[in-house]
Amino acid sequence: MSSPRPPGDQLRSLASQRLSDGRLPSSAAETRASGYGSGKSICALCDGRIMSDEVEYRLVNPQDDREVALHLGCRFVWLSECAEL
Repeated sequence: MSSPRPPGDQLRSLASQRLSDGRLPSSAAETRASGYGSGKSICALCDGRIMSDEVEYRLVNPQDDREVALHLGCRFVWLSECAEL
């Protein structure tokens, strides 16, 4: 079952905050993998668990080579916020 996520405005605000504090990459990150989640990863944007019925993107932060996981929808919000920087 999918995990609940905050509404769109709240996600955009979180993305902006996490871009500013470095928890999310501020530039296009390399996608290391994508596919259905395992239920073990936590989304770096919404803090929700990425379940097996949800698409997960694993990205590499170019600033520190740290890998982050995002839900598909959270990835779109992150990309949109990156474009506004």
